[in-house]
Amino acid sequence: MKQTGRSRGRLCVRFGGVVFLLLAGGQAQAASLDPLQSTPVVQPEVGKAPPLERWAGRQVVLGEQSFTLVGTVDTRAESYVLADVRRYPDRYVLTQYTCRVDLAEVAGVSAEMSDASAQSVPAVTIEIPRAEDGTLKPVRWVADWGRSDLDGDGYPGLTVASGAPFCGGDLYLSSRTTTKAFVFERDRALEASVDVTVEQSIMDTSNVCLDLATSDSTESVTGRVKYVPVKNSATCASLLREGWPVAAPL
Repeated sequence: MKQTGRSRGRLCVRFGGVVFLLLAGGQAQAASLDPLQSTPVVQPEVGKAPPLERWAGRQVVLGEQSFTLVGTVDTRAESYVLADVRRYPDRYVLTQYTCRVDLAEVAGVSAEMSDASAQSVPAVTIEIPRAEDGTLKPVRWVADWGRSDLDGDGYPGLTVASGAPFCGGDLYLSSRTTTKAFVFERDRALEASVDVTVEQSIMDTSNVCLDLATSDSTESVTGRVKYVPVKNSATCASLLREGWPVAAPL
């Protein structure tokens, strides 16, 4: 049922752009930390670099979808991440791991990614330089999953389960996101507003109904993200179990 590369009829919602990788940076790399395991932060040798800190982040992005019968419908996606952070005098450097993605139901259609799939997203490195006046400069990065079977389920890309009254099943997605962030410091935390363009390809589906009803898409969304320091021993599993320490920024 693979229909890679061709445009198909549109399902009543394209899953809000499925913008669960908006936080991914341009320097994507294989994760050196398994977020499911209780792996402590490894501190560098004295004098080599600033101490490595662990921070928790939460991002909310909002968009719109237009439909012939119901008009314009708002979309919402939340991403929960951990980041290993070094605070240099002239920049922040974050190496970031995805923990969970929540996608709001839109026009009666749900989309769900398991925590295991979300945590299979490669770690990314984001560098935020500091301007001469001490403020943080805007940053821009591009992330591209490609066709790799990231979650190891035998299908390309990442698997998202869709639920709809007339057509449900699994979508196997690849995504390219371009993000511009305006970052500022507040009370030992980082906050940012983000503008994101998501180019999403449905490489395959689990059934003929989804194959005929879905289409590739390009979406523009906006949102906010916030990071706060947490214990260096914190993991995705421990924070999800105890309650995420960052409130939704929107």
